[in-house]
Amino acid sequence: MSYRFFVGYVLSSLLLILFSPVLNAKCMLMVPAGSGSNFWAEMERGVEVAALNLGYEIYIRGPDDEANTNAQDSVLHDFIYQLGCKALLLAPNAQRRKYDVERLNSRGIATIFVDRDIGGADVVAVVASDNAMIGVRAADEMAKILGPSDKIAMLKLAPKVASTQKREDAFRHRAGQLGLNIALEEYLGTSVSEVKLSVTHLKDKMVDIDAIFTPNEVTTVGVQSAIPLITDKNFYHIGVDSSDIVESFIAQERIVGVVVQDPYIMGVRSVELMDKHLNGELVESNYWVPVRFIDKNHLDSR
Repeated sequence: MSYRFFVGYVLSSLLLILFSPVLNAKCMLMVPAGSGSNFWAEMERGVEVAALNLGYEIYIRGPDDEANTNAQDSVLHDFIYQLGCKALLLAPNAQRRKYDVERLNSRGIATIFVDRDIGGADVVAVVASDNAMIGVRAADEMAKILGPSDKIAMLKLAPKVASTQKREDAFRHRAGQLGLNIALEEYLGTSVSEVKLSVTHLKDKMVDIDAIFTPNEVTTVGVQSAIPLITDKNFYHIGVDSSDIVESFIAQERIVGVVVQDPYIMGVRSVELMDKHLNGELVESNYWVPVRFIDKNHLDSR
């Protein structure tokens, strides 16, 4: 940690201690890593339902862009000063969140990480899917379709996004174990429009590609929105997370299937575990929400 950063950190901590409002034990803050996707909307719905059932006020505000770590800084700062809640549900989008957790702990504010863990933070619990297992499951499904001569493009979200990076790393490792050939890796961006634009610039690189892996809803939707603009080719595409538009792509057989998380349950469980903690009960440090794979057969059987 640099001297300048350390001094700033100490001063900000002192200011928070001196000018903090009285903490409200029946209030929770939720700060997601991003917004605008079905994933975050479903998690927020779960948080709101559980908070209502347990008698908590809930405040939710997240940055528009998951890669904009400074925006999450601002949201956390505003929430802490304005509301004085005693509990924080946070999807951290930067490693420096561990210092935020340390500062909040010194003020008696408890934190639960949702969707991802950045390691090294003294949080009450982590409520998430096993992001590495998501990547493994996607590779296993890909291996049912492809052989070693087929070429895969891993079209990634953005650097340093903890959840998708773990999926990408695990997919790469498992694909190697299965003898699959990842011939192309590219970062695309953190919004559907940015992903779509990035894919249009990959036209020449996609000529020999047979299959695509995308690590979240934004990349999955953005890639499929862009493909008709660059080629008539149909790729074997496996993605992560679902929405109405993703399911429409599966129904049209433009996507083979997606590994699906349950963000609603993540939201519910994070509130329930925080409630137990605030009431003096011991809670498990890691709560893993199961994932599943859905394809056209699953949609047709509904």
